[in-house]
Amino acid sequence: MSRFYGPADADAMVPDLATVTGRLRDQRDELVDLRDAYRTREGDLVNALIANEQVADDDPELRRIRLRMRGIVDQMQADVAWLDERDIVLRDISTGLLDFPALAAGRPVWLCWRFGEDRVEYWHGTDEGFAGRKPLAALPDGAASSPEPRPALIRQGDRDKAYRPIPEPARRVAFEAGLAAYARGEHFEAHELLEPAWMGTDDLAERALHQGLIKVAAAYVHAGRGNPPGIIKNLAGARRHLALAGPVAEAWGVDVVALLADVDARLADPSFAAIAHAPVIRRTPRA
Repeated sequence: MSRFYGPADADAMVPDLATVTGRLRDQRDELVDLRDAYRTREGDLVNALIANEQVADDDPELRRIRLRMRGIVDQMQADVAWLDERDIVLRDISTGLLDFPALAAGRPVWLCWRFGEDRVEYWHGTDEGFAGRKPLAALPDGAASSPEPRPALIRQGDRDKAYRPIPEPARRVAFEAGLAAYARGEHFEAHELLEPAWMGTDDLAERALHQGLIKVAAAYVHAGRGNPPGIIKNLAGARRHLALAGPVAEAWGVDVVALLADVDARLADPSFAAIAHAPVIRRTPRA
């Protein structure tokens, strides 16, 4: 984060945020309707083919829906980029839930706001979610207890990332549990289970593999929330990391070439990414 907000700074943003989050909510609802219409039309065309009816190679109705979906996704990405430029984190489009980075007694916290609230009146710790938010009156002051020891850091790309070393056998257990959850469609659980493997090694290529897979899982957490910009943002991050995995991917039994191809197909067409299922993570024999 390049900035921190005080309550007054965050309050000053509320009118603009109400406009942006309201627009994103409307666009999300329209996108869901278009996705359903697309799938219904696809089903109609399949039934027509089964009945030996003539069907156009490029159905005009599907093309119209795709174009409209692409336009909406572009508009949503612009609004999310506006938030990102201000270091405001969009947590959930459907409720218009946002977090502002802040400091309390020298410790990072989040100031919390959601659509419909007149001002920013809540906060929560960086390890808590919406359920843990508390009134600003409970925000720690300078007399708060000393911060907990921070984890070690390791330079990954242009940022320092947490490093909590664990042995390779333990990393492999976390890795396999995460991929099993992903295969079941439990993308949030996969994200959480893979994190110890990522933070547990100082090998940069191995970290890149694990973080790339975490980003893929995170993309489809956003898909479940109807957040296409979140899908695209996380897939783009996944691509950057997976491209750095190299031979390590083979050692961990992941067909990273096939996964990158699936990710690229979705990045090339955001409207396809909005309706496509999560890419399959194909396994290979470990080297």
